[in-house]
Amino acid sequence: RERERERAQPEGARWVRSEEGGVDDEAMADFEDESKSLDERFTAAVDFVKDFKPSKSVPTDRKLILYGLYKQIHVGDAKDEEKPGFFGGWEAGKKWNAWKEVTDKGLSKDECKKEYLEELKKQKQEFE
Repeated sequence: RERERERAQPEGARWVRSEEGGVDDEAMADFEDESKSLDERFTAAVDFVKDFKPSKSVPTDRKLILYGLYKQIHVGDAKDEEKPGFFGGWEAGKKWNAWKEVTDKGLSKDECKKEYLEELKKQKQEFE
């Protein structure tokens, strides 16, 4: 049972799984640790998202906020010529639109990382 708990927690994370399977409210994820640098917190946030299993379903529009910010940080500006066409599918179109919205804000990488951290913290509180 202890090994199962260790596997449920990403390396470097300090949140703790309760017996019911949720994340302990008293625990703080590394991405929330203000003593760490912005880059360290962002990296911890990306790791947290990979294993985050909220008890309530996170709406698609909220997931897309994180997606758009992540793409802007790692790829840069969304270009109109890269927009998926009609046959690219609904999901691809929604993802591109989320990314384009971030591009249109003209945020720096650091500003995007801050927004990503803020949105993830809100999602963790609301849907955990």
